[in-house]
Amino acid sequence: MRRENARERLAAALLPEEVPLLTVEAESSPPARGGLLAVTPTRVVFASTTDTWTVELRRVTNVFLEQEYSRGLIRIESAQPRFFGAEASDAQRVVAAIRAGRP
Repeated sequence: MRRENARERLAAALLPEEVPLLTVEAESSPPARGGLLAVTPTRVVFASTTDTWTVELRRVTNVFLEQEYSRGLIRIESAQPRFFGAEASDAQRVVAAIRAGRP
């Protein structure tokens, strides 16, 4: 049920005809909220059952990945820096997609 609510919030946060290149399960930190993190050609979108956050790729100043065992911590730096935890392989794909899409 929680995943379905996050999917609904993600769908609502996407612009018309915007298609995610990549969507992974992730936790926002702080506070720890599970949800979905998506990378589109122009934005990064996080949606949980209680929160939605977006940033345009052109506004991302840097993105970092810290990996420990099977988990990865994604740090997205912009006017409002955010941290997300995900499976290491998913975190690597998210960071690569953001880096590839930034101007």
